[in-house]
Amino acid sequence: MKRSRKLVIAGLTAISMLVSVPPAWAADKADSHEMTREEVLQRLLTAADAYSPTALEEGTIMRGDEDGALRETQPVTRAECFVMISRAFGTLPEPKGHDKRVSFTNLVYTDVPSWAIEDVENLVKGGILAGTEGGSLKANEPVTSAQLEFMLQRIWQLFGSNVRDDFYSTVNKETLDNSVIYDGFDTESAQDQMNRRNDEKLTTLLEDIVSQEQKPGTPQQKIADYLSSARDFETRDRLDIQPIQKYLDLVDRAQSVEELFQVHHTILRETGIAALLDFQFNKDAADANSSIPVLLCNSPALSHSLYEAGEDGTVQTASRQLLEKQLIYLGETEKDAARHAMLVYDLDARLAEKQLSPKDQYNVDKIYNPRTFEELEALYPSADLKSLLEACSVERTPPKFNIMDLGLIEAFAKEINEQNLETLKAKLKTSLAAEAGEQLSLKFAEAEWEFSKVYNGMQGSYDPEDAARDATMSQLSGYIEEAYAEKYCSPEIKADVTEMVKEYIAAYRGRVQKLDWMSEQTKEKALKKLDTMKIHVGYPDQYSTDLDGAEILGAADEENRYFQNACALRRAQYQADALQAGEMADKDIWPMPIYRAGAGYVPTDNSINFPAGILQQPYYDPSASRETNLGGVGVVIGHEITHAFDNSGSKFDEKGNAVNWWTEEDRAAFDGLCEKMIAYYDGYEIAPGIALDGQQTLGENIADTGGIGCSLELLGRMENPDYDAFFRNFARGSCFTAERSRLELVVTTDVHSRAKGRVNHPIACYEEFYKTYDVQPGDGMYVAPEDRVRIW
Repeated sequence: MKRSRKLVIAGLTAISMLVSVPPAWAADKADSHEMTREEVLQRLLTAADAYSPTALEEGTIMRGDEDGALRETQPVTRAECFVMISRAFGTLPEPKGHDKRVSFTNLVYTDVPSWAIEDVENLVKGGILAGTEGGSLKANEPVTSAQLEFMLQRIWQLFGSNVRDDFYSTVNKETLDNSVIYDGFDTESAQDQMNRRNDEKLTTLLEDIVSQEQKPGTPQQKIADYLSSARDFETRDRLDIQPIQKYLDLVDRAQSVEELFQVHHTILRETGIAALLDFQFNKDAADANSSIPVLLCNSPALSHSLYEAGEDGTVQTASRQLLEKQLIYLGETEKDAARHAMLVYDLDARLAEKQLSPKDQYNVDKIYNPRTFEELEALYPSADLKSLLEACSVERTPPKFNIMDLGLIEAFAKEINEQNLETLKAKLKTSLAAEAGEQLSLKFAEAEWEFSKVYNGMQGSYDPEDAARDATMSQLSGYIEEAYAEKYCSPEIKADVTEMVKEYIAAYRGRVQKLDWMSEQTKEKALKKLDTMKIHVGYPDQYSTDLDGAEILGAADEENRYFQNACALRRAQYQADALQAGEMADKDIWPMPIYRAGAGYVPTDNSINFPAGILQQPYYDPSASRETNLGGVGVVIGHEITHAFDNSGSKFDEKGNAVNWWTEEDRAAFDGLCEKMIAYYDGYEIAPGIALDGQQTLGENIADTGGIGCSLELLGRMENPDYDAFFRNFARGSCFTAERSRLELVVTTDVHSRAKGRVNHPIACYEEFYKTYDVQPGDGMYVAPEDRVRIW
């Protein structure tokens, strides 16, 4: 398990290929109905008017049967509908860039009527159809109104030429068509671009530090020596697994589960690697002024949906291959490695079934499960949790503990028995390889890279130089943050954005006071939460000193200093964290390195965080217009404030404690609005056949709509505001592309709505958008006033 204080906090912070073929249609909405020929005709006359190469006429779209009869009231079939769509829009554009990446353009259907072949082929080449369903078009089945709208949305996206039909795709048309996913990246987005720029800056900083002689014991010396040890590829390859050989021998000699866990604790004590179980400290959701140790176990490599899809999928096979390689590199025969890899794979599959779903990972009711130490010992009688605590540098047993993923922890406890000893040994070894392998021979990291390419849909070769720099930035982020802030985030930028945040909080106060569904009693509590919200912009006033006591040594021919240094840092972090046991929790930890392009709300701290890495174009530019910045970092600010009041953040008070500050009636009203938000987003396509899960993305969707609403309020206070500049920069900031396989994974694991789902759906809830672009009923972006959902 990777150890990071910021990682644990992220558990509360609002921060493979599927083997099945998606259907040609997404799920119908409840108000959908089967359409007649006439209804399809009338819809297409409006929907295709701006796209048809010639003036649309009824006779162009619907020409009747062989006998010339139109039969307007007859239910339309799929084949007939496809022909009418093709005639209305004409020859479709060839998919490029993003559209080519996410669409099927080579589908073959075996049951297309001869009179429909040319038109169906037009839709196929345009990437508008999204599945084969056994190679059948099901040409004679009826078409519903919802299904027709899905087809139209796909075509409008492909054209990307009318803001009234698909705002996101139109604004980002050139960018998406020319988009390239860089080697080593699984997506391409505005944030990816910012992070690449940040990495270039960080590389310059690191090389400047390495090129100079540094005073021993300083942060600069530690950075330079850590990086030099990571770059000692020859020594790492030559010594191979020597640094962990003694631990592997101990694992092999263990004769019982109890002996195996003693080996586990020895490894943890000496290397800082928790291969099976771990204790990490987090803020106590019941008392945010205190810290609480969290019992964690090694998580499954894949999601439950991937395991459930079967073991022969591309990602599933790659996962087992990685396990086999790790075990072979650790000294096992190919035969033993294959068998043990399957044992680990099957164990992970059983655990994944009980693991929290993405829908629940931010729900404090699900992730706060306090237990006494005696209860944990009863759950894990063979694991010697007392020794585990000591290995984590905790000298005194805290009064209570938390389990964030109760289902996973209980499921793993059931797996710890003598019958599973061989499986647990293999699991410990592969976990050790995953954590320590990064610092050993390059073959370990190369194997991980090859798996990541399959899982994430990435391209490119493993670059050990990049990996060495990335590891240095990750492990010594606190030291590097200070150097980055000094050079790239001026006090003026920090002050300017801080004032923007204060302006947003003030505007939010007014919005809360005007809510018609919330009582004055609950409003008072909400306003108190706003008034006490902590603002973190740019960089902290003080940087972490957790690693000051760690000794970092430069490269040496006779030993793997990289592994030694990584162990020293891990152990130093355990020691620093252990000091929190029974003490007041550190209330000023930022949830991410300040040089990363991100932002976050921490409910147990009631803080909003905007690191230096995101304070750049397209989100922030001191020389840009106010409207442009409001559409960039402004929406981000409003988004993070709204997280304090989303379905998860709303369960914490102004002090960061998980307490109910709502009246019963107000909570019921809020929950009702959440249900409307779920329905509004659920099933919305972000690519042909790939739709959002409204429940899974609820918290982020609440924040997206809230961020837009608050920004529009500030924009409306300006004299003659440029709404077009605001909306366009918001769309540019959310531009996103990935391979189809990656998007299929995203909609099952990511709590954010992506691509056009993050732009078109929230802006369509606000009247300012309709007035700016004269959006009318029948346009793709139009949502009836009664169906628009706004909560805050």
